[in-house]
Amino acid sequence: MKQKFLSGLLLLLPAAILFVVITSFAKREKNRQPVPAVVYTKAVNNITSTTATCSYRIQVTNVSQAKQIGVVVAKGPGATVKTTNLNFYTTYGIKALGDYVMNLKGLDPGISLYARAYVKVDTTYVYGNAVAFKTLPQQKPVK
Repeated sequence: MKQKFLSGLLLLLPAAILFVVITSFAKREKNRQPVPAVVYTKAVNNITSTTATCSYRIQVTNVSQAKQIGVVVAKGPGATVKTTNLNFYTTYGIKALGDYVMNLKGLDPGISLYARAYVKVDTTYVYGNAVAFKTLPQQKPVK
């Protein structure tokens, strides 16, 4: 009798484990918030001693909540709107999926920098990857 009880218990154990796993995934899916946006910083081109252009792509889940798009520039790859004073942005022409180019001006000559695209969705900033680039050295005037 004891052996039958143990074998019955062993048969029920995998079913109980499976039940727990399935219900935990169902709860996780129910509570998961959608990603508000995906941001990809493509490249930095047309680099001079004080200017450059940055191309990037943004896909927004709910475009009506997109308030601002732009690029932050800093000496490190983790720059945010709050940690840098080089923030180039626009509030016009934001699409659900779009490719953009931002002109970067007022850069220091001859230094390594990082450009990072972002979108502000409602009150949340979503950042893309950082792209490294180096401005050209200051040109000496020709006499």
